[in-house]
Parts: sequence; C-alpha cells; structure tokens
Amino acid sequence: PAANATAVQINSSIDVLFSESIELSGMQVTIDVATAEGPVAGSSVISADKLTFTPSKNLDYASEYTVTISSATTSARVITAASWGFSTDSAPLEPIVPITVTSHTPAANATAVQINSSIDVLFSESIELSGMQVTIDVATAEGPV
Repeated sequence: PAANATAVQINSSIDVLFSESIELSGMQVTIDVATAEGPVAGSSVISADKLTFTPSKNLDYASEYTVTISSATTSARVITAASWGFSTDSAPLEPIVPITVTSHTPAANATAVQINSSIDVLFSESIELSGMQVTIDVATAEGPV
C-alpha cells in the first residue's frame, strides 16, 4: 500500500517497486512489517524490480502498520532505507438480525377471550426495555382500546 493509505484490505500483500531491477544485483534487501505489538511474520520474494512481502496470516483489522526497507550496497549500487505506514480497514459490521415475535397470547383470531386476560408476547431473543422502545397496540373493530 502507499504511504498513509487507509482502509487497506487485511488480505493484502505489500509490494515495493524499485527504479530498476534488484533481482540479480547481489544485494540483500530486507523488508520488515510491524505493528506497535511487534513484527508481522511472512515471506518476501524479489522479482526484477519488485519486492513482495506476503504476511503468514491476514493482517489485523483497524491496525496501524509500518513498513521498513533496509539499505543495501554493492560496489555499483545503493538502495537507501525507506519507511512508511498504512492502516487496515475496520472490521465489517455484524449483520443486523431483526428481533421477531415468536408467539403471543391470546392467539391470532382467538375468540371468547376473557376481558381481564393479559396479553403476552414472546420475542426471538431477550430484550431490555431500557434503551429500546416496544409498543403494543390493542384495538377492536371499532378502534383502539
């Protein structure tokens, strides 16, 4: 990823492009990828002018990473050290599963229900009335009760 990139996918590899081929130069160029917690395990491959670091596992969500390229020298070439950072994407939100009514009494279309009967509603999961508004409307053919 580019310097200061944000929302980088957690399954990304890290590619570094050089101005010319370093594959056969004999230089030992290393790439280190780390978070504040420590280094990221992975492997690197050089192919012509590209160094690719592939993490052993997906990067962590919502994390800051630092990439460091070591300096290297041969009698004819020099690679200067470089460092930059990027951050990964936030974890996806869990899908919202609606709370549903699983049963109720009296039953739908019940007849001869006692006038002092309670109305009970069972939901698909536990609900707490603090912070959630649940409204139960009771009506007859003539209108609300």
